[in-house]
Amino acid sequence: MTISLTTADPRESAALVNAVVEAYRAEVVDVELNQRRQRLNDLERIYTEKENELRAKRSDLKRLAEQLGAGEKENLSLRQQIALQQFAAFRSELINTQFKVMRLRWELKAKEAEAQRPATVEVTDVELEQFLRSDPVAIQLLQRDSELRQRRQEAQSVLTWRGSAEHLERSRGAEESTQRALAARRVELREELKRRKRAALQASIDQLKAEIAAGAEQEKQLLADAEQAKKLAESFGGSSIDVEMMRSEIALLEGLLKSVADEREKLNIEIRNRPRITLMHRADPPAAPDRDRKPQLTVLAGLGGFFLPFLGIIWLDARSRRINSSGEVYVHTGLDVIGALPLVPARSFRSLVGASGRLQRARQELNESIDGIAARLLHLAQRDQTRVVLVSSAVAGEGKTTLATQLALSLARTGHQTVLVDFDLRQPAIDQVFAVPLEPGVAEILRDGVKLHEALQNTEIDGLVVLPAGRGDRRLLVSLANGAVQGLFDQLRQEFDFVIVDASPILPVPDTRFLAKHVDGVVLSVLRDVSSVPNILSACEVLAGFGVRPLGAVVTGPVGGPFYRSPYMPPVM
Repeated sequence: MTISLTTADPRESAALVNAVVEAYRAEVVDVELNQRRQRLNDLERIYTEKENELRAKRSDLKRLAEQLGAGEKENLSLRQQIALQQFAAFRSELINTQFKVMRLRWELKAKEAEAQRPATVEVTDVELEQFLRSDPVAIQLLQRDSELRQRRQEAQSVLTWRGSAEHLERSRGAEESTQRALAARRVELREELKRRKRAALQASIDQLKAEIAAGAEQEKQLLADAEQAKKLAESFGGSSIDVEMMRSEIALLEGLLKSVADEREKLNIEIRNRPRITLMHRADPPAAPDRDRKPQLTVLAGLGGFFLPFLGIIWLDARSRRINSSGEVYVHTGLDVIGALPLVPARSFRSLVGASGRLQRARQELNESIDGIAARLLHLAQRDQTRVVLVSSAVAGEGKTTLATQLALSLARTGHQTVLVDFDLRQPAIDQVFAVPLEPGVAEILRDGVKLHEALQNTEIDGLVVLPAGRGDRRLLVSLANGAVQGLFDQLRQEFDFVIVDASPILPVPDTRFLAKHVDGVVLSVLRDVSSVPNILSACEVLAGFGVRPLGAVVTGPVGGPFYRSPYMPPVM
């Protein structure tokens, strides 16, 4: 990017250009860096406070141990040790809860800052087209436009009588009216998508506030429980109890200091990395005036007007931190990228018979890419017994159902008995993909006690069986939370080589959080120009909180993927 300015005063030009550059760096480039520095300052403050507290505890322990002498621990009675263990457990949970509430408040602050900038909410063309294909009004308009075009073309070839020109003119008028209605519907759908995104952001903020309130209530209860446990321990008497309590507190503080120090070191490394945008050199006053600038300025003005919308789109994309390539997933989130899929037109899934060479090539590229991911899962199954794989995404609309379906088809093609389970109980889709009944399914198994073999549905693919979602309700959340789903997975493990689970998005609803702890690993679906780094990081934190191991991410539609113009693709006949 080059910034220039023409004025009568060369010094004034240089000063204004440098001011614009500094403003751009402050408003765009340095925002993320400043946020990291603010978080680092908070960690430094917490580390200093806890370090001073640890130092004071160690001094108190040393002084008390000198007064009591050695061997005090062996003199504690069994009831004293139980009381101390209870107190230590309450203290540990209290410290963890306080740290969790602090992290939630940081996240809430970031979300609220984003909500105060509604102009940053944008809808990509990919999102709009996906939403358009699911809108009944738009579908009718598209069908109407196609029918009118076909009728007009047929009329042009067969109408020869007098008055045919008037008939064709009426047909053109109907077409133009339909196209205007379709364009207006696109505008309405774009605004609806923006509203839904803002509503999703607000829902996320409300959820964070609820979690913070629950955490604060839990912290209050833990304080009361810890105080009660401490009084119980003190009632047993003896300074030896104080010694053991101090040792427990010191161990907790040491563990907390280690976690804070690790996070602080990680932030230091990120801050020291080279920023995305660097200043090549500052503007200097020109040595001689440019006397023939008018033609150049005219050309530059035209180019600026042409490229300005694209620069605006790029700037908005950078602000939203959307994923643009497979490498960005690993760099910004630390997730391994286990594969990449090309963007394939929906009509290429219908039939390869009579399809164009381009559609056949797209389908072949998708099969080659998904087979590579399936080979990775086969290797993990042999090494770590990873046979139950959950496919999800941070939010909706990131291609998780397509990934789960294609992955199950690929495993079935390799001769492995595979079952595809639709655990997206709120918005099931697997039954529509394979044209099978919605029920009985997972919901009826968990809620009504339906047998597994009664709910399984065969498909036209050898080795592939589908378990639809069924008709869910809020009572199923209780079954997910109390672990009743474990019995279903145990049955599936016994009857099939691989179990592929299409689950709900991780962030909007809690279903996947309860489900993820019963599987062997999770694969995250990432869609280029739709998925964002903050959402992926939040999803990884949720999985880590439940002790779930992410197997990696699959990126759909990355630029420069291995499937573009590969010389190893089979020829299309």
